[in-house]
Amino acid sequence: MLRLKREAQVLSGEFIMAYFIFSIVLVSVFFLWDTTTKNILRSERLYEMDKLATDAVEKLIRTPGYPEDWAEKLLDNISAIGLANESRILDQGKVLRFLNLMDGSRYDNLCNDITISNYNCSRHLLGMKKYEFYFTITDVDNNILNLEGQNCSTGNPPVDADYLISIKRSAILNDEIVKISFIVWT
Repeated sequence: MLRLKREAQVLSGEFIMAYFIFSIVLVSVFFLWDTTTKNILRSERLYEMDKLATDAVEKLIRTPGYPEDWAEKLLDNISAIGLANESRILDQGKVLRFLNLMDGSRYDNLCNDITISNYNCSRHLLGMKKYEFYFTITDVDNNILNLEGQNCSTGNPPVDADYLISIKRSAILNDEIVKISFIVWT
C-alpha cells in the first residue's frame, strides 16, 4: 500500500507540472493570435486609407472632374471633383470652388440640412467613406497658398489620430509649382 501512495503522489506532481506547461502554451497561443489579428486589421485599414487617399489626390490633380465644368454646377449635378484642366495643371476657379465645397466651418445647406457642414455633406465626392481628410496647397517653401484672400487648406486637421496616411504630390497653379498634401486619418 505504501508503494501505491508514493506513485500517486508522483503522478499528481507530474500532472500539475504538465497542466502548468499546457496553460503557459495555451495562453501564449491566445496572445499571439490576438496580436496577429490586431496587426492584420491595422494593416488592412492602413491599406484601405492609403488607396483612398492616393485615388482621391490623383483624381484631384490629374482630372478636370465630371462634368468638366462642375465648378459652375449645383452639388446635385457633380459626380466627380477634379482641379486640373490638364494633368497636374490646376485651375484656380476649381481650386476655390473645391475649398468652398469642403469648408468644414460653412453651412450652405448643400445637403438640405442646415446642421451638416459642407465638409460632412460633400466629402463623399472624394470617396472618403468613414475617414476624415485634410487638404493643403503650399508653395515650394511650405507656406500655405492664399488665393483671392482664401487659404488653400480645407477639411479637418488631424487631432489625436489613431491612423494617419499622408500623400504628397506636386502640380502647377498659376504658372507656379505647388505642393499638394492630402492627409487621411481616423
